[in-house]
Amino acid sequence: MESLISLAQLLLLLSASALCIAIIVYIGRITRKIEEMQSDIKKISEQVSPLVDSLQLISRSVAELTEKLNKQVSEVEWIVSEVKDKIETVKNFSTVFRTGIEDRMKSLLGALGFVKDKMQHLFKK
Repeated sequence: MESLISLAQLLLLLSASALCIAIIVYIGRITRKIEEMQSDIKKISEQVSPLVDSLQLISRSVAELTEKLNKQVSEVEWIVSEVKDKIETVKNFSTVFRTGIEDRMKSLLGALGFVKDKMQHLFKK
């Protein structure tokens, strides 16, 4: 019976030793995977930094472009407003000019009609 107990103890020790070896192997594998993950994270962070810099540069460029476009839109609005004012001034001038000419022409035609009537009256006698 002692030999059976000794054999069982030996099997338990061998099993415990095998379990310890298996744990050491798996811990080694886990450590290597963690190191690989750290390496991958380092590579990703090295690649992300230039990307962030590029995005910041693009953001600044877009902001400058937006500012320039806003200035140009303001200038175009001012030009359109000025042209609109000039057209309105010309339109008002042409209306005033036409009205003035029409009034004078009516006055002249009235005077010429008066002269014509008087001349016809004078020649009839």
